Amino acid sequence: MPKTNRTPEDFPEHRESLEPQSETEAGVDLEPVDEPSTTLSSGPAIVDTEPYVPAEPDPEGMRPLPVEDTEDRAQSTRLARLWTATVISVLLLILLIVFIAQNQNPVTVQYFGLRGEISLGLALFIGALGGALVVAAIGAARVIQLRATARKKRKAERKSR
Repeated sequence: MPKTNRTPEDFPEHRESLEPQSETEAGVDLEPVDEPSTTLSSGPAIVDTEPYVPAEPDPEGMRPLPVEDTEDRAQSTRLARLWTATVISVLLLILLIVFIAQNQNPVTVQYFGLRGEISLGLALFIGALGGALVVAAIGAARVIQLRATARKKRKAERKSR
């Protein structure tokens, strides 16, 4: 059962303690203390501290420990990202090969008047590959357009200087 942050409002038997009290009822001494005393008093202690700012309630009752950023921590490099991308690509390729191997039923495919039989997995792979090539071509065209625009802006800035 997760812990919850409970407030005094959750305890109806103690509602009278929630009502504001005067300083004399609460036992608050408002006179400043000039010098420290060695005797114990029943009044509240005066301590110079920063004001308490309550944190947001934690629904689970637990907060994660802060992570210290040390120099020993491995930093992400281009080579590490390349290896990660390679591993993910190999895993996706394995999944694709399994998909093609499991879908070997022959299907009849028609394309611009051409007709032929091919396995279902291979037909779907060819369709996905064609879609990926179209998206890559559109993305490449946009990158080329953005680079040309940036080059024109740089040339205009150099001329204005």
